[in-house]
Amino acid sequence: MNFSFSLNTQNHFSIIKNIADELNQQVYIVGGFVRDLILERERNEVDFLVIGDGPTFAQKLA
Repeated sequence: MNFSFSLNTQNHFSIIKNIADELNQQVYIVGGFVRDLILERERNEVDFLVIGDGPTFAQKLA
């Protein structure tokens, strides 16, 4: 399997990780992105689950 990401996707994941670290929260990639990654399909969007204060996380991400 080829689990490669575009630079744009890597940058987005890096931003999400940094915010999660700053807020001391856990973030998980969920949904169709994971399925499409495993099946080597095109991935157009990412769903993630925030364990903690979702609204504060969203404000930082916006």
